[in-house]
Amino acid sequence: MSPALEEKLAFTATLTGSYGAAGLVAGKWGCAVDDSVLHALVQRVGSKAETQTQERLQQVPQESQPQRRASELALLMIDGWLARFRGPGWGKKKSEQERVKWHEIKNGVFYLHEQAGRTEGGRGVIVDKTVVRSQGDSMDLGRRRLGRPCEEV
Repeated sequence: MSPALEEKLAFTATLTGSYGAAGLVAGKWGCAVDDSVLHALVQRVGSKAETQTQERLQQVPQESQPQRRASELALLMIDGWLARFRGPGWGKKKSEQERVKWHEIKNGVFYLHEQAGRTEGGRGVIVDKTVVRSQGDSMDLGRRRLGRPCEEV
């Protein structure tokens, strides 16, 4: 038997579900083969496949994206927005005090370049990040992230 015929017969035996049925199907395309021959073929091919699987399981899988050397490149995204808070006159029918107080909230997201990645679908993900929020002045945001005073640029 040629390797191509062996492959075709093993595939036929797999799809038909029995060696006798595989022999009948093979006879339809001009290859009369006994079911005992098909049984021996499937056993040999299955044993070889099992050996290959066990060898593959012994190996450490290769990463699709191997770890890169750590870079010194980092990203810092900062945004500010106004948030409405209750003022001292909130909920009173008549008040000369402000009912609403507006405060600026500053958000910062910091991560290293190598911590960014993509999912299989192409969506961006960040493995490890630091998020800081501050209601104080802008320099307070940097102090909270870095743990030391920031210098103005």
